[in-house]
Amino acid sequence: MKYKFETPEFGISAQGIHLLRNRYNYQTYSFQDIDTIQIGQGRLVNNWILIFLIGLALTAGALYYIYNLYLAFIEERVSHFYVEQILIPVLPLFVGMYCLWTSLRKGKTLTILYNGKTKCLPLVRLEKNNQLEVFRCYLHEQDSLKGKVV
Repeated sequence: MKYKFETPEFGISAQGIHLLRNRYNYQTYSFQDIDTIQIGQGRLVNNWILIFLIGLALTAGALYYIYNLYLAFIEERVSHFYVEQILIPVLPLFVGMYCLWTSLRKGKTLTILYNGKTKCLPLVRLEKNNQLEVFRCYLHEQDSLKGKVV
């Protein structure tokens, strides 16, 4: 299907908003079913608190391990170190820092209210391609969305 506007997360056509996975439509919200559409600032990932807590735990655990390794090295409690002991905290530290960075990112989002439910979709791709204003005008011009776009 050809979409008027398309990002990795969703596509817009004359029928409505299509949620996408690998460019395949898995759910469609028709414009008549939508209560309100809002474009504003928001978190770019869903469940950002959970991702933040996982990142915090991984980073704290890796730093604690590095600190204990440092103390063992300074106090000379161990006669020799294995390379694995030094490499063990590297992956959790990088994954934890990536989770922290990802969870704290903010940007333009499209918030859809329908049947009492909310769906937030990032607009980073449209903003990067300088299509955000054209997208906003397209939403305002849709007859079935009159009065629903905030």
